[in-house]
Amino acid sequence: MPDLGDDYADTLLWQYFTASDSLDGDLHSLAVNLARLSDKAIREYRAASDDLTAFLDTPRGVERLEGHTRLLRATDHLENCIDAIRRVEGFFNTSAFERVTTTEHRKMVKELHRGVHDIRNSIQHAEERLAEGRILEATPSSWP
Repeated sequence: MPDLGDDYADTLLWQYFTASDSLDGDLHSLAVNLARLSDKAIREYRAASDDLTAFLDTPRGVERLEGHTRLLRATDHLENCIDAIRRVEGFFNTSAFERVTTTEHRKMVKELHRGVHDIRNSIQHAEERLAEGRILEATPSSWP
């Protein structure tokens, strides 16, 4: 059987499982799920970056199927990255998370996630905005 540690040594999940101490019960489940989703977000971000670079390296970009496909794959991976980060928020209200954090920490973490939460909701509800005619034309001059 191959040594999976070589492939996953830079993941939070690998770091947790190879640590000398581990947690029990719901704290173990919390740590595993937070690490798993964080690692997923990182993998998806890296895949999005690779596909975006490949798109930029494709002559004539979206004029060719290869370039257009790379751009769409980059978009898919970025959406998956954002969704994984957003799913972490589901663990913020668990009893295990509340036991190991203070009210101030929970408030700070939720505030840090507000941007991701808003981006995820914008992606997930784009078809509603389109149906209502609320999609604005995006031009480089309108970008922040």
